[in-house]
Amino acid sequence: MIKKPNPNKYQNLVCVKSCGVIATRNSRFRRTMEDAHIVVDKFGEKEDQGFFAVYDGHGGSQASAFCKEHLHNEFLQLLNEKEEEKKKKEQETTEENKNKNEQENENEQENENEQENEKEKEKEKEKENELAEIWGKTYSNIDVKLKENGIEYPGTTVITSFIRKEGEKRILYTANVGDARGVLSRNGIAQRLSFDHKASVLVEQERITKQGGFITNDRVVGMIAITRSLGDHSIKEYIINEPYTTRFELNEEDKFIVLACDGVWDVMEDQDVVDLVKDMNHSQEMAKKILMTALDKGSTDNISVIVIML
Repeated sequence: MIKKPNPNKYQNLVCVKSCGVIATRNSRFRRTMEDAHIVVDKFGEKEDQGFFAVYDGHGGSQASAFCKEHLHNEFLQLLNEKEEEKKKKEQETTEENKNKNEQENENEQENENEQENEKEKEKEKEKENELAEIWGKTYSNIDVKLKENGIEYPGTTVITSFIRKEGEKRILYTANVGDARGVLSRNGIAQRLSFDHKASVLVEQERITKQGGFITNDRVVGMIAITRSLGDHSIKEYIINEPYTTRFELNEEDKFIVLACDGVWDVMEDQDVVDLVKDMNHSQEMAKKILMTALDKGSTDNISVIVIML
């Protein structure tokens, strides 16, 4: 049965224009709902920040439910710690510079401008690396906490997106494990934000084989079709928690983002989803259309969809 959405719940957000959310157990094929999702506007009490996630559980709903409650808080804590660390370094650098007397001529000024451009590029790369590190620590820490809280055998795939302003730019950071997927519509063209960690992927097969595991019938040790997740601690030596991460500088051509579990992507391609809703303006109706189309196309899994209007 489809959960009846509140069409106004996420229509007046601050960090983005609006957000549509819908989910279904898909009762024709599934007895239980193992998905979870979360939308956090003004993330960390900052108006330019938003956090969005879909968690697709398997072997029960415990792992996905735990991630819904805790993963964004873990991410925020690590993000704030990194910001505090950077502030201290900047203060130390400022103090050092105060003790230096610099004399500049016009040529030196030109060189300085070039150096500033290079510094800006270096800063952007540094931020990308910082966020990749924070995502990695977040996923790893939550994975450990799942086990500490007795959630060893269930697992969950994860797709998380974080939006914030950096200076005058709006930046989208995304991370995932498993085959929950994120897609950005840029000028009507689908841009993949994630990577499908499946047992059918050659690079994942090679990693697992090197670790002493094996793939049979496109399943890790004959058990599970994904190669990365949170949870699944009975085969954790093969099903790792290291996320794939991306950074996108958003612009006027970027209209919306779709985050969804494999209940959508098993029956629809990235561009199919973008084409389906790119001429629509209401995020809740967009999310509903994606879900209903996935059902019509024969999806046999739980389905969760978030549409973020930028």
